Amino acid sequence: MRKKITILTLPSKNMFHVCCHDILAGVNNDAWYPYVPGKLFKYVEKLLVEANEAANLVSLDKLNVCGESENFKAIYNAIELPEEPKLKEFIISAHFDGGEVVTAKVLAPSEFLAANGLEQLLRINCDIEAKTDFYIDTCTKTEDLETLKIS
Repeated sequence: MRKKITILTLPSKNMFHVCCHDILAGVNNDAWYPYVPGKLFKYVEKLLVEANEAANLVSLDKLNVCGESENFKAIYNAIELPEEPKLKEFIISAHFDGGEVVTAKVLAPSEFLAANGLEQLLRINCDIEAKTDFYIDTCTKTEDLETLKIS
């Protein structure tokens, strides 16, 4: 099944935002993702695929320009997930700008959703302002830790 979303870009900052999406828009609609000029299609597709939202991006067409921003219509082949997506266990170390590192175990269907869910939970429970930047230091599936070798 094909779906469409609106992508807002700020070319001067090489950042894009997914409009009107429960998860990809971020907490308080403040999630912005970096991209390399001339490769917006590749970066939007990568985000949609990693978030288990799309199998692939079909088209990305410019709609209009408004001030500094450019708006695009993205059409993609949506992934139809089973009723209960398989959850994986992730260990995430992250911090807010100027804050201490927090390490947590998170269950989620993908690395992206694990990191996004942790950010939302911390912002709500710790009353962190939306304008404060959030950084993922590490995010590893616990099953990958079994093969980790320290030399």
